Amino acid sequence: MLRAPLALLQDVQRERLSAAVSAAAATEPYRSLYAADALDAGRSVSELPIVDRSVLAAVPFEDRLSSRPRPLLRVGTSGTTGRPLSAGQSREEALFQRVVLARQLDAQGIPPRARTFVADVAGQLEDARSTLNGRVVRTRVPASPRSLADRIRTARAEVVVGWPSILMEVADAGEQLRVPWVVTFGEVLHPEWMTSIARAFGATVLDMYALREGGHVAWRCPSADGYHVNADSVLVEIVDDDDRPVPAGVAGDVVVTNLWNLTTPFVRYRTADRAAILAGPCSCGIVFPRMTQVEGRTDDWVLTPDGRRVWPFRLGLMTLLGRAFLDAVARYRVVQQAPDRFLVEVQWTEGRRDDLAALIEPVYRRVLDAEVHVEVRDVAGFPSTAGRKFHLVERRFDASPSGAQPAAAQQPGQFRVSDSR
Repeated sequence: MLRAPLALLQDVQRERLSAAVSAAAATEPYRSLYAADALDAGRSVSELPIVDRSVLAAVPFEDRLSSRPRPLLRVGTSGTTGRPLSAGQSREEALFQRVVLARQLDAQGIPPRARTFVADVAGQLEDARSTLNGRVVRTRVPASPRSLADRIRTARAEVVVGWPSILMEVADAGEQLRVPWVVTFGEVLHPEWMTSIARAFGATVLDMYALREGGHVAWRCPSADGYHVNADSVLVEIVDDDDRPVPAGVAGDVVVTNLWNLTTPFVRYRTADRAAILAGPCSCGIVFPRMTQVEGRTDDWVLTPDGRRVWPFRLGLMTLLGRAFLDAVARYRVVQQAPDRFLVEVQWTEGRRDDLAALIEPVYRRVLDAEVHVEVRDVAGFPSTAGRKFHLVERRFDASPSGAQPAAAQQPGQFRVSDSR
């Protein structure tokens, strides 16, 4: 399909788009949003409404299911917006995404049987103990960068897949590995980060754009000529602030339609990332359309009292406190007010849970390996971000060289370590 005739690709898109829209019309919120003639033959997808995450998140998961496959695989977004969103898949739909990824890796030059290590947060947890009011509380925290590096060595990994920030922490720790390939996702891969990661891992660094709810969307071409969109798997549109399509080369909001996940449809889903479509064919011969690198998460690094730089999503409470926190909280935000002081704003679903609130400070002390103080403040809600990504973690103190930032935290690639999301 990568080099198939364009007519064949367009036929696949039309067939799958019709199936996706039909499945969406049987679920909320699409059922309420679509006009009676939404499915009429000949209607353009651009005539359907664009749906933001907040609209989908407000609908119970059960109401977003178009079917109930056995087994029903439930996956959640990373929670990096403070408002996690669940998606359901059939086994076949999950397998399809694995095939799409395998095809991408092959096109990027990675052998199909290469040993792969996934350096994500949820999959790399380790047991920890914290003290709360004189009693020991057992929790699970993300592995430290040095521990993560040891695991990669033990696995004899040939491919490491992970968030750039996690891999940068390994580089910051001064670790040296020998891994042929690194594949990044989830954040913008800055050029200086690519250089640091390549040096620390001894690797060729590749990148991809993927959404848990939208599937594998696009990947960096080996010719470094943009990102190829998996156009037989997803439909990507770029629109302006008024939801109008923009010309090639003009940046706008990325809107994704998942063409294969019919269990919980995502049709014209605004991702809150920004990018542009690239005009013309790619020199590599692949016929899939191209887009620029997305302008995605720009969350601040957390700075510890002793000068370490920490990936902000190590403080993600969905991972640290688990299902109990997920069920009790509608949304939350972490604000670092000083190197040793944090404010956690929480919008509870049914009243404050003091037992969960009390766990946050000792868990943060364990994750950051520092004496930090945490205030947990109840809030009724959060201001609208007008379609842009909500920052789960914000740093609100002067981190410039003339301010409170320690000298050790001013040169990328030369920091000491810490722990995960």
